[in-house]
Amino acid sequence: MTFIRYCILFESISNYFRSIEQKTTILARILLEHLVLSFTEGIYKYMDINLVLSGGGARGLAHLGMIKVIRESGFNIRKISGVSTGSVVGAFIAAGFSPEETLKVFVENNLMYQIRPVFNGGIFRLTKWEKILMESFPKNTFESLAIPLTVNVTDINECKTVFINSGPLIRPLLASCSIPGIFEPIVLGDRQCVDGGVLNNLPVEPFQGDSNKIIALHVNPLIFENEIDSAFIIFERSVQLSIRDNTNERKKLAHIVLEPPGLSRFQIFDLNEAKAIFNIGYEYAKSRVMDIENIAMSTS
Repeated sequence: MTFIRYCILFESISNYFRSIEQKTTILARILLEHLVLSFTEGIYKYMDINLVLSGGGARGLAHLGMIKVIRESGFNIRKISGVSTGSVVGAFIAAGFSPEETLKVFVENNLMYQIRPVFNGGIFRLTKWEKILMESFPKNTFESLAIPLTVNVTDINECKTVFINSGPLIRPLLASCSIPGIFEPIVLGDRQCVDGGVLNNLPVEPFQGDSNKIIALHVNPLIFENEIDSAFIIFERSVQLSIRDNTNERKKLAHIVLEPPGLSRFQIFDLNEAKAIFNIGYEYAKSRVMDIENIAMSTS
């Protein structure tokens, strides 16, 4: 009987320690899974970014090349703020179009050509552009976009920037692209609105206080390569110089600014250079991937 009791006691002790070992293994696995999950969530959090897209006419197609690199690098675009051409590019991306699909829409519909002035009784309109945008965004609302988008316009009467992120989509896009003196103002409610770049060509303000890092894409490098041989070049340079001051201070509010210097040889209506402009944006962003990743992973 004594031997049987010892056997029973031994079995009980063995089961006890085996139970402890199993519980320890389970606990260790739970802790490891928690650590891995926390680390993974941390990486994904660092990879969340907000995107700011400047205006710039045809040069704005460089945004698409840069966005392609940003996505290829694993970053998640959580919010977009855009002005002028940047607002339209932002709308396509926010609606789920890929950079290549968006470029195709611009090229096949001659979208940059449609923004060229069509004289009409002393002022120019964006009627053809409106038609093309309606075909691309049939729901015509900010709320229908997959990524939240903010568009800024200039209230020409009150001389102030207005940010729009809800309600009808197409007319705010048109207003944000309506260069004053060339295109007629777009009426939004009781406001007469023109190109948002007049007062704010790098709209970072919607993201102030947001926890995501801000990547600003600016497509207006002040490196003038073309000789002044026409009134239009004088006009274009005057516009660039006038918006320089309203962008320089805003650049400081972004965590990183991407500004391809190769864009300086293009003008705002260089309609036949869409693919070249796209490629310049892509190659430049590829050269800055490490900088973008370092900024995204930093804690400041």
